Amino acid sequence: MGQERAESERRWQELEARSAELEQQRADVERLAQEATRGRDLTEAEVELNRRREEVEQLARDANRGRDLDELQASLDERAADLERRESEYATTESLVESDKLRVERREKRLAASEESATHRLKELDEREHALELREAALEADLHITEDKLEKRERDLEQREQRVEQREASLDAYVASTQVEFQRRERALKSA
Repeated sequence: MGQERAESERRWQELEARSAELEQQRADVERLAQEATRGRDLTEAEVELNRRREEVEQLARDANRGRDLDELQASLDERAADLERRESEYATTESLVESDKLRVERREKRLAASEESATHRLKELDEREHALELREAALEADLHITEDKLEKRERDLEQREQRVEQREASLDAYVASTQVEFQRRERALKSA
């Protein structure tokens, strides 16, 4: 019974440790979600980038400068590559956030199931302990009854032994008096 309680307490401590771990992961997920909102800023930046690209292209057409266009195109390409890299990071971050959310949900379900199991087990142990206490009380009552019966039998036996001893003493006295009477009659018969 003590080992089962110790096991129950150990499991409860494990559940608390798991709960703390889940809280840490939840904080990590929220941080990742904040980073995911930065992805929206990237979309706005892309729109701005496209708008500026159009302005640059317009300026290039107006100025008819090939060299400036090449530089602007390289800059735009560099920005586009940077934007694609950011979008890729955003997609990866978003994927990690979603994965972490699913993992946290699964762990929360397992934790809830473990808590329910521990509660059920604790209730079962309490019921078993109560049944054991009832059984122990019944056995003690039976033992007291049996002891009372034995004491009564011992008293009865002592009384019977005393009666037997009295009867033996009475019988010995009767036999002795009978023998004396027989001897007296024998002597009387011999002398007559």
